[in-house]
Amino acid sequence: MMRRPSAAVALAWLLTVCLLFPVSVWAHPVAQGSMDISIQGQSVQLLARVSLEEALVANTFSAESTSAMTTEAMIQAHGQYLARHVRLYVEDRIVTPSRMRSLDQSDAGDAFLHYEFHYDLNGSGQPAEDRRSQGSAFPMSIEQDVLNEFDFAPGNPWEATYIVNIVREGQPVVVNQLLTSKAPIRFSPYVSETGEALTAHPSSTAFTDYLRLGMMHILEGYDHLLFIAALVLATVTLWDLIRIVTVFTLAHSLTLTLSVLDIVRLPSQVVEPMIAASIVVVALANLMAPHQTGARTRLLVIFCFGLFHGLGFAGGLLDAMTATANAGVAVAITGFSLGVELGHQMVVLPLFFLLRLIRGETSGPMARSPAQAQVLKYGSGVVLIAGVVYLWFALSASSGLLSAINA
Repeated sequence: MMRRPSAAVALAWLLTVCLLFPVSVWAHPVAQGSMDISIQGQSVQLLARVSLEEALVANTFSAESTSAMTTEAMIQAHGQYLARHVRLYVEDRIVTPSRMRSLDQSDAGDAFLHYEFHYDLNGSGQPAEDRRSQGSAFPMSIEQDVLNEFDFAPGNPWEATYIVNIVREGQPVVVNQLLTSKAPIRFSPYVSETGEALTAHPSSTAFTDYLRLGMMHILEGYDHLLFIAALVLATVTLWDLIRIVTVFTLAHSLTLTLSVLDIVRLPSQVVEPMIAASIVVVALANLMAPHQTGARTRLLVIFCFGLFHGLGFAGGLLDAMTATANAGVAVAITGFSLGVELGHQMVVLPLFFLLRLIRGETSGPMARSPAQAQVLKYGSGVVLIAGVVYLWFALSASSGLLSAINA
């Protein structure tokens, strides 16, 4: 006669599902670029430096794209796409570019696309619907929702972020601010009588922006959440948890640092499927070798996959760092790395102690109670299924990008 799962196991199942499938998530893949905005009198010039990956994603997944599109046509099409998805506001009016052109890519000497947009502030800006004025303190703002309409996997849309610098008459107004779809930049373009630029966005700094980005990269990214949950499900003692977290942290910190130094970088078409594969492998290990949670082989597997997770963290952060001063790079990396670790601990510790409370105490890792065994079995089963689905979508998306690159 088949035994029905206990109430504790059913509760663990429900909590696992709730933790692993957030309603609205975004983590990566992230395509990052930079923007330099210059305000001269009543005109604005915006120089956008965007990754080739960003243009490929927009071209590959757009309903308007065609396989016969030439490289030059794709570059022009992406410039028009940016003009629609990057918005400049003056008070409560949106100002559209008066002209746009793509710069000669051969002169740039990098793997980025370069666009120049011109805005006429004396032109006829259109009122923005359902938008209230930001007030005289911040009469201008810039917002964007680039790539948000394209899903990498269900519930995990692409994200584009930009490092933004704004100057007026040669005076800095915004320096190394991070522009995301969820965090527009609001600023005052005016310069005081002494020539000193007014500070923009005083409630935030570049460090806090990147700290927040690192935290949300974990808390709203179900790929990392699934991997972390698979690790925590198999731990019994606090010492096991410390060893696993330490090994994982060392691994992803190593590749994040190497990426900063531009020593090791891999395309997202490789990194994303490997992250998805890490979820599947660790979940299978939980089911097939439940008593080997602290074994050296398991720690080695965690370290190896942690290297790819570090590249995943870095992939959306560092492409634009080459256009940023050394001090800006240090601030970005420090804030982002600290945010990642805070995000990890906000997930790992509550989940570990919650599962420990549900499954009860045992005398050691080899003395699992029936409740512990079932929590590990059912929880890892959920993670495995989700990991397989995510791997399929990651391979499909990567295949589409590779086809676009080869074309």
